[in-house]
Amino acid sequence: FVLGFIMSSSKPSLLTTTNALSKGHSNKPINDGPANFFEADPELTKILPPQHPSSTATTTTKGSEFGLLAVTLWPPPLDILREPYNTFLSCVRDCFDKQDILAQPHDVAKDSSSGISPAAAAAVYMYPPECLHVTISTFHPFTKRTTDKSKQAVLMEQWRDILIHASQRPEWPSSRNNKNKLKFRVCGAQIGQKAGILLWEELTGALHDMRSCISRETASRVDSLAKVGIDANTLMIPNIVHSTFLRFHHVPMSKCEDVQAKFSNLVLPHLFSDDMFGSDLVVETDHIRMVCEWTPYMHIPCNDE
Repeated sequence: FVLGFIMSSSKPSLLTTTNALSKGHSNKPINDGPANFFEADPELTKILPPQHPSSTATTTTKGSEFGLLAVTLWPPPLDILREPYNTFLSCVRDCFDKQDILAQPHDVAKDSSSGISPAAAAAVYMYPPECLHVTISTFHPFTKRTTDKSKQAVLMEQWRDILIHASQRPEWPSSRNNKNKLKFRVCGAQIGQKAGILLWEELTGALHDMRSCISRETASRVDSLAKVGIDANTLMIPNIVHSTFLRFHHVPMSKCEDVQAKFSNLVLPHLFSDDMFGSDLVVETDHIRMVCEWTPYMHIPCNDE
């Protein structure tokens, strides 16, 4: 559902998150250094097309993945971001050996119609521009594997109500406190062990206020949530503002230190050039969405489901 300021909802990690009920959080981007090794993400097989030999989507039915999040910059404003983002990805690809970017012949399955081994997933998976988003908070992660439909319904009802009441708190950004839009500017990028992320600066402080309101509203309902079988500690709030752009299907053949050196030399110096994100590119939005993540990592359409 959509909160128009600021909120929307359709039915519906990455670097670091905090348990929002026990720790503080900040909207200041942080960088805890480039990774010195990479890790594969087994969840990626669930976002491949069902016909892909590496996909598990053929055995995954709607509802077998279930996450609840509040997000913004989604769907992303592609009229503004598509071109700079694609230029950025092109430079990131040059940081890896070609064998990690291109799909490789599959060593098990065979395409009987052609006799050619179909392609296995490339080691490096780049998010398409349509999947870019900024997570405000995760209410219930898909990794909980909540498949019971009645439980899903209770989770959606309770967390939706929390978000609505959080948005009614006086600290929630609005025109009355001169925060009627979120404004984002790219301020960095990094490749970590499991993911590559774009770092944003939210210029108004509104995102920080939203996260605080959600955290406080949830804290006020710990007991009532427990009575309906919901653990309030599933609420996770990132302590950075970021959009994931890269994950790993399997560990790349490229040496991590070589990738990081190329990323530092080929990508970061040009991040704010005119053909990437520029120094004055500011992306604005006046709504957030509560979404149901039927497929991992927001690889979902923006619709009523």
